Amino acid sequence: MPEWLTTALIGLAVAIVGSGGVWLGAFSSGRAAKKTGENVLIDQLQEELYRYRIAADARATAQDERMTRLDGLVDGYRSYVHVLRAHIYDGKNPPPPEWPESLPR
Repeated sequence: MPEWLTTALIGLAVAIVGSGGVWLGAFSSGRAAKKTGENVLIDQLQEELYRYRIAADARATAQDERMTRLDGLVDGYRSYVHVLRAHIYDGKNPPPPEWPESLPR
């Protein structure tokens, strides 16, 4: 085989391998950029979920506090109802027992 043909084939092989490397590098960096975009979206969704959970926890805590307060009021009213019923069943005349100061009218 002539020397010029061998040199040309070697040069062509180097060019093919080099362009293949460039293409492979571009392909893998494109995949990495796409993966990074997906990771950014995942991070955003996780942050949004975290904020939602914090808000839901705050709402649940507020509801628990409100229910505890209302349970206390219901217990107070229930106790006063028992006092009134006992007053009636004992045959006592008006006025009824004093309204508890701890209960709103």
